[in-house]
Amino acid sequence: MDVRSLAEAIPHSVWVISGPGTIMYANPHAVRYTGAGAQAAGSPWISIVHPDDVAAVQQRSAIAGLAPEPYEIDCRISRTGASFRQHKVSFVPVFDPDRPGHHWIATGTETAPAGTPALAATSRDTARRDRSAPHTPASADPVTIKFWFMPNGTDALRSMQVEADEFHRLHPNITVELRMLDWAAALTMISTAAGGGDAPDVTQLGTTWVGGTVRGLRRIHAGPGTRSHRSGGRVAAYPG
Repeated sequence: MDVRSLAEAIPHSVWVISGPGTIMYANPHAVRYTGAGAQAAGSPWISIVHPDDVAAVQQRSAIAGLAPEPYEIDCRISRTGASFRQHKVSFVPVFDPDRPGHHWIATGTETAPAGTPALAATSRDTARRDRSAPHTPASADPVTIKFWFMPNGTDALRSMQVEADEFHRLHPNITVELRMLDWAAALTMISTAAGGGDAPDVTQLGTTWVGGTVRGLRRIHAGPGTRSHRSGGRVAAYPG
């Protein structure tokens, strides 16, 4: 059984989503659940998310998209445009060696207990769910994300800018500020910025730098006269 056949057989929503966030594929369950129009190729995936959840989902997705790694979100997903149900959505990045960038395979599982009433969509919700337009809640504050990266191929800055521009088109309240660093100077620049309190929101790290970077962040977070430890992937400091 190939992957597509498996995706079309399971009773959960499965999507293939481009790096900037447009739908490339939706399995039959997703089409039936959210409605065929919502799953048209090229439609923003965010358009099926409840308007009140959009800002949080956009911010989490923006950070994950700049340094792609698996992640999960909890949000309400449209059910045929008339109501919303709570879901856990898992995203896994997929890299194509034949073209720059990445896309996502996402799976959605309804998590509301059986018998929980669905949240009805209001006329205001429906008006804001135009699949052909960028989807940003009216109340969303502007967000700027600083992303530092190193060249990993020819014309790396242009390729990354294309991704950032398309993401901004779909999510107008989020601006991605790109800065490409030379590999020879990058580690020093990142360390200096972190030590001076001016680190980027997201940065690429060379695979051999990770251990030293974590130790350095421990010292920065701990400060003088404290001991630090790492728990659950986060750096924590406490008086020692």
